Amino acid sequence: MLPLLASCHRTSALPLNQIICGDALHVIRRLPDKSVDLVVTDPPYGDNIGYGVHSRTIAGNEHPLIGLSVMAECYRVLKANASAYMFCGARHLGFLRTFFQTYTKYSIRDVLIWDKMIRGQGHGFRRQYECILALEKGKPRYRSPGLPNVLRFQRVRAIRHPHEKPVELIEALIRQSSDEGNVVLDPFVGSGTITVAAKRIDRRYIGIELDPTYAQISEERLKQRDPLYAAHTACCLIPPPFPCRCHTLLCDLPYQLQLILSISNDLTYWRASANFIFRPSRLPRPHDTLRY
Repeated sequence: MLPLLASCHRTSALPLNQIICGDALHVIRRLPDKSVDLVVTDPPYGDNIGYGVHSRTIAGNEHPLIGLSVMAECYRVLKANASAYMFCGARHLGFLRTFFQTYTKYSIRDVLIWDKMIRGQGHGFRRQYECILALEKGKPRYRSPGLPNVLRFQRVRAIRHPHEKPVELIEALIRQSSDEGNVVLDPFVGSGTITVAAKRIDRRYIGIELDPTYAQISEERLKQRDPLYAAHTACCLIPPPFPCRCHTLLCDLPYQLQLILSISNDLTYWRASANFIFRPSRLPRPHDTLRY
């Protein structure tokens, strides 16, 4: 993990395949112009709240302008005809649109929807999706003409970070807007999912994280030979009798139920999972792939 250097002068060399512990705005100001191929990031949404039953907080979550000021600076370091993907909540979507259209040179290509495929918390209406702003600098090339703007990937349990995203979702975004060997920048690393996804599909990365604890978690994940599988096996207190992967449920019902009961600290996730498991029409069988 690289510490933030005191100097504010720009450097010519990129800190490739590194996690930098420091303030994202200060770090990015030191990067050279037009030096990265893609920005994918999941910044604090600016809700100024704690998340989950333990009310976990995130550094920089006081106001959405904290993340937006970093995204504005990312425009300079992006190469011509490149994309930037920014996760956001629907609550601030109007404000974000106004900011990018008024105060930056980005063009907004689309607002993508991440369907979590499971209901979350909410009063009146349970939240099941988050937004991803697809931003453009110039006229980027998109690799897949068939990628929809509604991306259905089952959410992951927030063990390491309250905003953790599925690695497969991030991989889909990276593949759509970059090639092997390209440089992916994530100014808000969190638990490292975006840098892990970049590494898995042979992209170089630059990660920045303000919180030293999360920066260390990211580095530990990147050291694993297969970060996604390592994260899965670390959580499995009861080994299933059948092959298992994080994005599918291939285990039989008794083992899967025991697993959820054993490791779930998130009451909302447990209730939603129990509601799914006990629906008679959806009971799984061994080796079935469940999608919900």
